[in-house]
Amino acid sequence: MNDNQWDLPEILMIIGSFLGQCDLARCSMVCKAWQHSFYPLIWRNIVRTLRRSPPMMLIHKNAQHIRSLKYDFFQLGLEPDLSEDLCRLERLVLPGSVMQTSLGNTPLLKALASTNEAVPVHLSQSPCHDRSGVWDYFTRMIRQNQKTLQVLSIEGYLTSYSTLPTYDFWSAIAGCSSRLRTLRIKSDRQISLSTLHMLWRMTCDHLETFDVDGYSVLHGGKLRDLQEQDNEEETKEPSIQHLRLTNFQYVHPQEMLETWILPCRKLKTLVWKVDVPHFSPEWDTESAPEYWPQLESIEITSERSRKINDKQLAAILSRARKRGAGENRGGLVRLDLRGTGCGESSWQVLRTTGTSRTNIDTLQLRPVLSHFQTLTELDVTHCMDVGSVMVQEVLSSCPVLRSIAANSIHILDIAAGDPWVCLGLKSWSVFINISSNHGMDMTSVKTDKLNDLQPLVYQHLARLTELQTLNFDYKPPLPRQSHQSSTQLPTLDWQLKRGLDALSSLTKLRNLHFLKGNRMGMTTSSAKWMIENWVVKGPIKLESVEGRLGRQKTEERAIGKMFREHGVHVPILG
Repeated sequence: MNDNQWDLPEILMIIGSFLGQCDLARCSMVCKAWQHSFYPLIWRNIVRTLRRSPPMMLIHKNAQHIRSLKYDFFQLGLEPDLSEDLCRLERLVLPGSVMQTSLGNTPLLKALASTNEAVPVHLSQSPCHDRSGVWDYFTRMIRQNQKTLQVLSIEGYLTSYSTLPTYDFWSAIAGCSSRLRTLRIKSDRQISLSTLHMLWRMTCDHLETFDVDGYSVLHGGKLRDLQEQDNEEETKEPSIQHLRLTNFQYVHPQEMLETWILPCRKLKTLVWKVDVPHFSPEWDTESAPEYWPQLESIEITSERSRKINDKQLAAILSRARKRGAGENRGGLVRLDLRGTGCGESSWQVLRTTGTSRTNIDTLQLRPVLSHFQTLTELDVTHCMDVGSVMVQEVLSSCPVLRSIAANSIHILDIAAGDPWVCLGLKSWSVFINISSNHGMDMTSVKTDKLNDLQPLVYQHLARLTELQTLNFDYKPPLPRQSHQSSTQLPTLDWQLKRGLDALSSLTKLRNLHFLKGNRMGMTTSSAKWMIENWVVKGPIKLESVEGRLGRQKTEERAIGKMFREHGVHVPILG
């Protein structure tokens, strides 16, 4: 009996799970006991690439140890048949594209033939000499591992040499056991909408992650018609916790909402990119459920402004359960609404507090927090209806906020608003506007008064001592329409006389982004102060400075040189 408990196979396997490939290889050569424990771990994760892949003879020999197989490419005629050897796969990543080659006198074939494995034998037995056999091969591989697969992903883009997957291929995926937890389809024009919905219907009761890029769908159709057919069959309760639907250009958003999103009562994260050019943004959201009890992260974005409007967003946000007082979980934590029609109605949902029952069987009520009190990340860039006052409200109402990205905030709203409470903020990406026109009525304010308020802004920023990224770049509300450019909008003067030295408290700052199209008035003395406080003295050194530095080209070059000499990355602007 071995008295050394560290040599127990179970202990060695746990240790091996934290080691890289090189360390595993070294450990496997220490002794036979270690080889028995560590050697199988070397083969757990295999990636097939065009340039660097394990020899095929060794893959065949160690197939029983392989748990994860990823194809970065698939070369017709040069891939042996592994479908019978691999029978314990837990993770399989298939290529969306297939390369075609000739089995002639190619350098790659020469390289393979020069190894000590029986390459020509394997190649001659390969079923994948033509495009039609590729998906049959993958179908057999999936069926061989239907009971063990936990993650299945199809990634990449079709080439002119590729063929579409067969229906048998998708049926094999639908036939996987309840151990399948993650399904990703992120390729180009590979699956029909009816087949995709079949996959949804057959797997939604055991999947935890369903991730589909709409570019994968061959053509559009009516999800509502497919759903009506489902109603004639037994309806399954979706167990999906992480749902990602992006780039669906020919499926109506309301049908996606009703068929795929709303039934998922166990949702924790929702990513939905609404980019449907041919449909009106006016669609109904009244059929939403009472709430999603576990929803913590919502990302609803649109590159075509207001394809989802404020009323629709508010209806969806109102279904996210709020955190009860004294609870550690619940409520929205992450919210990304870029390019949508987010506005006052959505803000009202986020700011509202209330009460809820302590449990179903009692009438006793307890207070619930607003979503503002639980948010850690917020991104509302390119949202036309999110004004400066609303951004100021976030800064003064979100105590656990760690990251904020918005179009702009006006200096007068900062001065008139409540103190900022997000003292743990790590990432700031908001343009600070000090233009003389302020508010919806474009009230004119004297420039001297605005300049007098600049030290106050620096004092507010100085309290955010956890900041690592400070980005002042301007992001227009509607990227596809003309707006006042950043060169026309006055902003902070990055000078010591305006109060810059108050930022000496930002000792964790790593990245600084200025306006790309406008100079913030930085001087050589400002740059020297930054280097002294954030590079020389700081425990964490400033890593990069981007944007226009200095007021003149010569000054900008001199400042850029100063930063580079101290190891700070400064991109060269044209």
